[in-house]
Amino acid sequence: MRSICDRAVVLSHGAAISETLPGEAVRIFREGLLEEEGTLAVPEDDATARRLTVPEPGEPDVAHPVRVVYTAHTYPRFKEVPYMSTGDALTIGVGYHASIATEDVVFSLEMRDIDDNCFMRTDTDILGLHFDLPVGPGLVNFHVEDIPLLDGTYSYSVGVLSKGGVLYDWREPAGTFAVMCPGKATGFITLKVHANLLPPEPEAIAQMAPEELAHLDLRA
Repeated sequence: MRSICDRAVVLSHGAAISETLPGEAVRIFREGLLEEEGTLAVPEDDATARRLTVPEPGEPDVAHPVRVVYTAHTYPRFKEVPYMSTGDALTIGVGYHASIATEDVVFSLEMRDIDDNCFMRTDTDILGLHFDLPVGPGLVNFHVEDIPLLDGTYSYSVGVLSKGGVLYDWREPAGTFAVMCPGKATGFITLKVHANLLPPEPEAIAQMAPEELAHLDLRA
């Protein structure tokens, strides 16, 4: 929706509750589902949202068996400066609590720029990881070996869901981090670029004077 819409309307039980930017609409929609003890499910054969039953007081929360309880991030010099450098590693920790033993749990990570454009999304299923969680607390770390971003402030969101797509919990944004580029490159990301001067075409070489040929390096 973010990539094809300029505005979005959020409906609740048939009534419009908000008309806003797509990113804000997604946040309101997700928060509304969680507040109503609902879940967002997209089964392979049915894209209709499916609700789970709301537990009675004292019963296990089957609608949200795994909750995000905190998030934190760290980088090499986090104790010294309030920003990362381009190319630094970044680790994002997702602390969770499972109220009941839950199989096939997937943790997701999204990164966004200051304009709320998502430039990266992944999850533990995509990474080939399989989590069956026992009752109790735990921690999942996402480790990014090389952040290729240039100067700016960026945010990340985290979620926990079933492998079938049932949303258990979502934090948006879960945190922000700043990046400082120590070089002179400008733009959004840094890319490894190499440049070299190629020798002239053979016809041009044949017409060059001897003193010009003496300074020509044909090893490139």
